[in-house]
Amino acid sequence: MRKRILQCLAVCLWPAMTQAAPIDFFQLDGGQDTATLVLVKALRFSADNPAPPLLSAVYSYFSTGDTGAIAYTHRWSLTPGPHGLVLGLGAAANSFRDKDRPSEDETGVSLRGQAEAYGPAPGGSYYALLQASTFRDAWLGLVQYSPNGLPVGIEMYRQYQEGYQATTTALRFATGVDRWFIRAGVVRTSEEYRPFVGVTFNGF
Repeated sequence: MRKRILQCLAVCLWPAMTQAAPIDFFQLDGGQDTATLVLVKALRFSADNPAPPLLSAVYSYFSTGDTGAIAYTHRWSLTPGPHGLVLGLGAAANSFRDKDRPSEDETGVSLRGQAEAYGPAPGGSYYALLQASTFRDAWLGLVQYSPNGLPVGIEMYRQYQEGYQATTTALRFATGVDRWFIRAGVVRTSEEYRPFVGVTFNGF
């Protein structure tokens, strides 16, 4: 039931939150007993703001349950120039469900903080994200590398919260359509490896 409520919130409230404007980031991954949906909208109230606030909706399904969040994050750009450093602070509405242990199910409001870094790297460019939340002591660490002149990039991230943890390794392939990519990789949990495929739009 909580999964269906969260899905309805993401689908029905997202256009209202974004004033029916296009989203800036979309990602959908799916495999056997695993799926993740990410939506992000930057609230660009000023054209010269290098780190606008973000609205985001994230939903993940796994073999033993699901988790999701709808969040607002205010951000500050700390370093001008090619190497950027951005800090963020915000709040979220969260849900967690464990099919094997219903007593662990939880919903609630949380605080969250994050740090982003990006810029040129040898032979390409990088992006890194570290995010932490007070909901079930959750955290996420992500690193991306995109080689210059090649239609492929690599991504690794580690996510954790009480009751679930996973490490994801993925390759991102350019489709030839501006800002659209195909993804393929493996999610490793404490129990098994699960391959997945997906699609991403990155408007940032």
